[in-house]
Order: sequence, then structure tokens, then C-alpha cells
Amino acid sequence: MKPILVHCHIYYINLYEELETCIKNITVPFKLYITMVEKNISLINKINKSFPNAKIEIVENRGFDIAPFIHILNKVNLNNYSYIIKLHTKRDINGYVFYNYHNLSNNHWRKYLLSFISSKKNFEKTISILSKNKNIGMCSNYKVICSKTKFKKIKSKIDEIFKNLNLTLKTKKYVCGTMFIAKSELFIPIQKLNLSIYDFEKPLNHNDGTLAHIFERIFGYIIYAQNYTIKDVITPKLKQIIDFEFITILFNLKFWKELLYQKKDTTSGKTIIKILKIPVYNKKRS
Repeated sequence: MKPILVHCHIYYINLYEELETCIKNITVPFKLYITMVEKNISLINKINKSFPNAKIEIVENRGFDIAPFIHILNKVNLNNYSYIIKLHTKRDINGYVFYNYHNLSNNHWRKYLLSFISSKKNFEKTISILSKNKNIGMCSNYKVICSKTKFKKIKSKIDEIFKNLNLTLKTKKYVCGTMFIAKSELFIPIQKLNLSIYDFEKPLNHNDGTLAHIFERIFGYIIYAQNYTIKDVITPKLKQIIDFEFITILFNLKFWKELLYQKKDTTSGKTIIKILKIPVYNKKRS
């Protein structure tokens, strides 16, 4: 087997140790690329101590974890790797988050995303199934494999990108949160787009539906466009089918409270109030 290409983007420095533990669960040869938005000598020394051969690069803070990932893809020959592992320091989610029919609050979202690499046993099982099953192109947890998008305005942009790649958009599934392992050759079309990190917006000056949001979905859509699937190969199939989390959420008072009333202050200086998920107030703060 060829080595694995591992990309880890560090934004929230306090979350790096968790990712380091996960990377150490990789039991086959790999090449590690790490990107961060600020130079931190103590962190760099820590990384070098654990992974002496890691390539570390400081990048501009654009496109969240998506732009740095594409930036690294553009530097390598994907034919030299069997798989890609994409990781990043996804923060805890404050408040009650019910998305994709699951509770993704606090650190749950990150834990689900990291499940394929959270132990040596899980990693080895994932690699074994990926290598034997020719139809699976990407693996992550079933709770974060989404088949919907709330950003309807990006549909035309996605259609345009697939047209440029001469690929047919088929099944619209992707990993929300963008941590996964995938067969490397399936990302060669992304390289053909010749995107630069500077094509992406700065996180502090954006609304939902940026180029990063677009590619979060394209990373999954492109798997199906090449006749592969995204699967959870760790969680037993029966558990995936019989998931009672939705029933638990129905009886969670906090969930109902946030459904009835939500107030959000955006980075663009607006205050948005929603009742029953319907915006009733949207004005710029004075």
C-alpha cells in the first residue's frame, strides 16, 4: 500500500492534542502536512517532537479548514498516495444543535467526525474495509453524513463547478464538518480547478454560502460523481438503522426552547432573531 496523505489544519490550538492522539493511531506509513494561521513556536516544537518529518506551513486565514486543505492538495501528486485523511480543530458547539437528525452539541460533532481514527482498532478496521470494498470512496460517521443543505443559493455554483469538471452531479451526500478518510485519486478533479487559498473568503467577513461551504459539499458530491459511496464502516449497521436519539431530542426542553426563540449576533454586525426558525428581526446593530 502507498503512504497516506494526512492534512491537519490547526486553528484552535487547545484542540491539537486530541488530533495528535488520533494521528498516532495511524498504523501504516503516512506523510503529515500541518497548516496553521499563526506561528506558534511552542506548538511547532511539540509537533516536531511527535512527528519529526511533518511539513508545517503558516497560511492566511481564509476558507476555514477547506482552503488550506486544497492548498496542500495542490502541492502533491495524489497518485503517490493510497488515501487522504483530512483533520482539523473543530471547536465545541455551544447551545443545543440538532442537525442531520442528531445531537451535535458540545464536542459531539467533533467526536463523531474523528470516530474512524479515534483508536487503532477503528483505524485498522476502516483501512481494511476501504481496501477490500471497491465501491466505498470515503468514510466518516453516519451521524455527520448529510444529504441536505440549508444554503440553496450555492446550488448554481456547485452545478457550474461540476460542469467545468465534466462530471455529473448524482447523489448529494457529504460529510458535514469535513473530517474523513478517502481514496486519494477521487480528489484529482479538485486539483484540476487550480484554486488558490486567495480565492476563498476571510472567515470574519462572510455570510453563509461561501466558497468553503460550497467545497464542504463538493468533497462528498464528487465521490458519488465518480461512482463511489460514503459509508460509516465502524458503527454496526443495526445501530445506524435503530437510532433512538431523535426520540430523546423530542423530550429535551432545551431543544424546544431554542426552536421557539433564537437570537444571533453575526460577525457582520447584525442581530437576527428567529421564532420557530423563521426570521422575525434582522437589523444591523447601532
